[in-house]
Amino acid sequence: MRTLYRLVERGVFKKEDLPWKGKRRVNAHDIDIFFADPGCPSQRGLNEHSNGLLRRHGLPKQTDFIGMTQSYLSSIAHKINMIPRKSLGYKTPYHVFLIYLKEALKKAMSKNI
Repeated sequence: MRTLYRLVERGVFKKEDLPWKGKRRVNAHDIDIFFADPGCPSQRGLNEHSNGLLRRHGLPKQTDFIGMTQSYLSSIAHKINMIPRKSLGYKTPYHVFLIYLKEALKKAMSKNI
Protein backbone atom coordinates (compact mmCIF):
# COMPACT_ATOMS: atom_id res chain seq x y z
CA MET A 1 0.00 0.00 0.00
CA ARG A 2 2.85 2.42 0.71
CA THR A 3 3.93 2.20 -2.93
CA LEU A 4 0.42 3.22 -3.99
CA TYR A 5 0.55 6.24 -1.70
CA ARG A 6 3.91 7.25 -3.18
CA LEU A 7 2.45 7.00 -6.68
CA VAL A 8 -0.43 9.23 -5.59
CA GLU A 9 2.07 11.79 -4.29
CA ARG A 10 3.86 11.70 -7.66
CA GLY A 11 0.58 12.24 -9.52
CA VAL A 12 0.44 8.80 -11.18
CA PHE A 13 -2.90 7.95 -9.50
CA LYS A 14 -5.64 10.03 -8.01
CA LYS A 15 -6.30 9.47 -4.31
CA GLU A 16 -9.98 8.77 -5.10
CA ASP A 17 -9.01 5.81 -7.33
CA LEU A 18 -7.20 3.87 -4.58
CA PRO A 19 -8.88 0.78 -3.12
CA TRP A 20 -9.60 1.93 0.45
CA LYS A 21 -10.44 -0.74 2.95
CA GLY A 22 -13.17 -0.17 5.47
CA LYS A 23 -15.42 2.84 5.81
CA ARG A 24 -14.26 6.43 5.48
CA ARG A 25 -15.53 9.33 7.52
CA VAL A 26 -14.37 12.94 7.52
CA ASN A 27 -14.61 14.77 10.84
CA ALA A 28 -15.04 18.49 11.58
CA HIS A 29 -11.29 19.08 11.16
CA ASP A 30 -11.30 17.64 7.61
CA ILE A 31 -9.23 14.62 8.67
CA ASP A 32 -9.89 11.28 6.99
CA ILE A 33 -10.66 8.50 9.46
CA PHE A 34 -10.95 4.91 8.27
CA PHE A 35 -12.86 2.25 10.18
CA ALA A 36 -12.33 -1.45 9.58
CA ASP A 37 -15.30 -3.50 8.49
CA PRO A 38 -16.60 -5.79 11.27
CA GLY A 39 -14.97 -9.22 11.16
CA CYS A 40 -12.09 -8.13 8.90
CA PRO A 41 -8.89 -8.28 10.96
CA SER A 42 -6.76 -7.77 7.84
CA GLN A 43 -7.96 -4.16 7.80
CA ARG A 44 -6.69 -3.58 11.33
CA GLY A 45 -3.00 -4.42 10.96
CA LEU A 46 -1.53 -1.50 12.90
CA ASN A 47 -4.21 -1.77 15.58
CA GLU A 48 -3.58 -5.49 16.04
CA HIS A 49 0.19 -4.91 16.20
CA SER A 50 -0.27 -2.19 18.82
CA ASN A 51 -2.54 -4.44 20.87
CA GLY A 52 0.15 -7.13 20.78
CA LEU A 53 2.74 -4.66 22.07
CA LEU A 54 0.42 -3.66 24.91
CA ARG A 55 -0.15 -7.31 25.85
CA ARG A 56 3.57 -8.10 25.84
CA HIS A 57 4.39 -5.09 28.00
CA GLY A 58 1.95 -5.65 30.84
CA LEU A 59 -1.67 -5.25 29.73
CA PRO A 60 -3.05 -8.71 28.91
CA LYS A 61 -6.54 -9.17 27.49
CA GLN A 62 -9.38 -8.62 29.96
CA THR A 63 -7.22 -6.26 32.05
CA ASP A 64 -9.14 -4.41 34.75
CA PHE A 65 -7.90 -0.82 34.89
CA ILE A 66 -9.47 -0.13 38.27
CA GLY A 67 -6.65 0.26 40.77
CA MET A 68 -3.94 0.71 38.13
CA THR A 69 -1.76 3.70 38.78
CA GLN A 70 -1.02 6.37 36.21
CA SER A 71 2.70 5.80 36.73
CA TYR A 72 2.30 2.12 35.77
CA LEU A 73 0.36 3.00 32.60
CA SER A 74 2.88 5.73 31.77
CA SER A 75 5.76 3.28 32.14
CA ILE A 76 4.08 0.91 29.64
CA ALA A 77 3.53 3.79 27.19
CA HIS A 78 7.17 4.81 27.61
CA LYS A 79 8.40 1.26 26.86
CA ILE A 80 6.29 1.08 23.71
CA ASN A 81 7.34 4.56 22.54
CA MET A 82 11.01 3.62 22.88
CA ILE A 83 10.76 0.73 20.38
CA PRO A 84 12.31 1.68 16.99
CA ARG A 85 9.90 1.41 14.07
CA LYS A 86 10.80 0.51 10.50
CA SER A 87 8.13 2.92 9.23
CA LEU A 88 9.91 5.75 11.08
CA GLY A 89 13.33 4.99 9.60
CA TYR A 90 14.25 2.86 12.64
CA LYS A 91 13.73 5.79 14.97
CA THR A 92 11.54 5.60 18.04
CA PRO A 93 8.16 7.38 18.11
CA TYR A 94 9.55 9.44 20.99
CA HIS A 95 12.53 10.58 18.90
CA VAL A 96 10.31 11.47 15.92
CA PHE A 97 8.00 13.44 18.21
CA LEU A 98 10.96 15.43 19.54
CA ILE A 99 12.09 16.18 15.97
CA TYR A 100 8.63 17.52 15.08
CA LEU A 101 8.47 19.47 18.32
CA LYS A 102 11.85 21.06 17.62
CA GLU A 103 10.75 22.04 14.10
CA ALA A 104 7.49 23.51 15.41
CA LEU A 105 9.36 25.55 18.00
CA LYS A 106 11.75 26.85 15.32
CA LYS A 107 8.79 27.95 13.17
CA ALA A 108 7.11 29.63 16.14
CA MET A 109 10.30 31.42 17.11
CA SER A 110 10.91 32.61 13.54
CA LYS A 111 7.39 34.09 13.39
CA ASN A 112 7.97 36.02 16.61
CA ILE A 113 11.21 37.60 15.38
